[in-house]
Order: sequence, then C-alpha cells, then structure tokens
Amino acid sequence: MVVGTGLIPLLLKNDLFYLNWWGGLVFAPFAVLVGIFLLYLILFKYEKLNNIMK
Repeated sequence: MVVGTGLIPLLLKNDLFYLNWWGGLVFAPFAVLVGIFLLYLILFKYEKLNNIMK
C-alpha cells in the first residue's frame, strides 16, 4: 500500500508530493522506498524478525 501511495502521484500526476491523512505533504519517492524496504523485510527476513519478537 505504501508503494502504491507513493507511485500514484509520481506516475499519474507527475508530482513529487501528496497529502497524507492529516493534510501534511509527503515526499512520494520516500514513501516508495519505505514500501520497498518493508516488502524486503517481509519476504526475506520474516523468520529472523519473528524469532526476535518471541
């Protein structure tokens, strides 16, 4: 969801920022990078993170 939220303004509106829930500006490429990082953690580091949380 984070990746899509950042890609919509970049691709469709040709804009680097979008408004978040509270009306503040969010830098779209940052949202894309955070989303990709979260996907990486889930796909490749899930077991390690799961063991840490136990």
